[in-house]
Amino acid sequence: MKILSVGAGMIGAIVAQELSRENEVTVFDANKAALDKLAAKGGSIKTEHGSVYDAEKFNAIIEANDVVVIAMPGSLAIVAAESALNLKKPVFDISSIPNEYLMNKIQPLANEKETLYVPKIGIAPGMTNFLTGRGCFGMDKVKTVKIYVGGIPQDKDAYMGYKTVFCLNETLQEYLDPALIVENGSEKYTDAMSYLHKIEFDGLGELEAFATDGLATLSKTITAENMYEFTIRWAGHIRQIKDLITLGMFEENKSETENVSPKEFFVKRLEPLWRMDSTKGDRDLTLFRIIIDGTKGDAELRRVWECVDRYDEEKNITSMGKCTAFTCVAFIQAWQKSLFDNKGFVFPEKLASNDELYYFIMSSIAKKGVHFTEEQTILKDF
Repeated sequence: MKILSVGAGMIGAIVAQELSRENEVTVFDANKAALDKLAAKGGSIKTEHGSVYDAEKFNAIIEANDVVVIAMPGSLAIVAAESALNLKKPVFDISSIPNEYLMNKIQPLANEKETLYVPKIGIAPGMTNFLTGRGCFGMDKVKTVKIYVGGIPQDKDAYMGYKTVFCLNETLQEYLDPALIVENGSEKYTDAMSYLHKIEFDGLGELEAFATDGLATLSKTITAENMYEFTIRWAGHIRQIKDLITLGMFEENKSETENVSPKEFFVKRLEPLWRMDSTKGDRDLTLFRIIIDGTKGDAELRRVWECVDRYDEEKNITSMGKCTAFTCVAFIQAWQKSLFDNKGFVFPEKLASNDELYYFIMSSIAKKGVHFTEEQTILKDF
């Protein structure tokens, strides 16, 4: 099968390499250096340099392929998604297109074109949606869903206890944007970094978690009394972030005398300190836990999925990179095997009741070294 991967960054490169084992893969990006880096790794991947805004060139490349994978920032992803859907090419999208645009523009377009579009199909959102759907499936009533996920450095003594593999500005927005949650059956927004609490994973000691705006489509597709997504950091990180906000380092207004905002100044100096650099020995962890409480018949149940994943020394790729990319690849391979054949816009959580698909996805990523544990406990049986 001919697959077009739009984006040659960390995630897009891993997706392309994995899919190229059994498919003809072309990677399209405006970043020539990223394409050259990918090409230097060898293999059969074809690279194409260009912009998604060059409609004639981009559309011609889309037409020459059977399916499109999108691994680009939100604004560019919108152009790529709409271009592919208008040409009736199935799309697997890892990007973070804003939910409002996704639901009001992309969803009706995919349905109108009767063309498969799977949104936000990485680790979070993506696997978080799929496993939440799986956990809620079959329950008579879902009381509480708690989603915990975070990418952190293995070295808790890193600057402020953090390193990022993603765009720094997008990461910083997690500390500013209100978080959508569900409480007592109603959607509401809570302040950024609220619901701060301690959490532990075996062998790691104390961490902290706080509410972030990561429910994606779940608040629309899953009926639950309470639902939250929490981001995980090493303990003490949020106290330092709050101190920086108090000092005005997140302010975006430029002063009358300086042609730079406090945030621009801050980001410029923070970026090299927070950049995950494996050549300097940086190694990351991906932490994942979903807890779902509900009832089935007379029993109160708890279903839990958990994953602690580390930097892949053999493949020399970040944990967050492989967890995100391998999830996307597994869904593409499942679709190629006709384990689902939906048309139009497809919510990952709505696919989770398919047993054959579920076991394929979990075994596929396990074979690549990403392992999830699954546990069900009867809390009370009347």
